[in-house]
Order: sequence, then C-alpha cells, then structure tokens
Amino acid sequence: MLLAASKLLPGWMCILPGVLLLTAGIAVVGMQRDGQIPAVALLALAALPGVLTKQFVNCVQLKNAMASLIAHDKKSRHASKPSKLE
Repeated sequence: MLLAASKLLPGWMCILPGVLLLTAGIAVVGMQRDGQIPAVALLALAALPGVLTKQFVNCVQLKNAMASLIAHDKKSRHASKPSKLE
C-alpha cells in the first residue's frame, strides 16, 4: 500500500502549494492602492523563498520515510513467512 502511495505523489505536486502562494502574492500586489504594497503582502512575498524551500524539504523527507517504511514492511513480511524447508 505504501508503495502505491509513493507512486501517486509526483515531485511536481510537492511544490504546488508554493506556486499557489506565489500566485496569491502576485494577486495581492496587483491589488495595491495608491502605488503602495500592503505590509502583509510584503511579508508574504519575503517569506515565499523559505516556504518553497521548506515545502521541498518536506517532500524529500516524505519520500525517504515512505521508502524506509516500504523496506521495513518487506523485511518484516519476509521474516514472518514460514520456511518451506521445514
């Protein structure tokens, strides 16, 4: 089951939330009044590189954790099977 889940999570989906944040940030900047960008929009845009980096790191960790769980599950299933030599 975990193997199937790992194949369902393509790499590009990991950065999708960051892309959505960037799009929202651009939309907020587009709504500026009197030529000034709201402080909240500036803060969001300043945080965007960190958010994208953290999202990427989370996806790498998730992929590694899934691979470890799959390996552990295969090992434990193999160890629990009775030997046919007996």
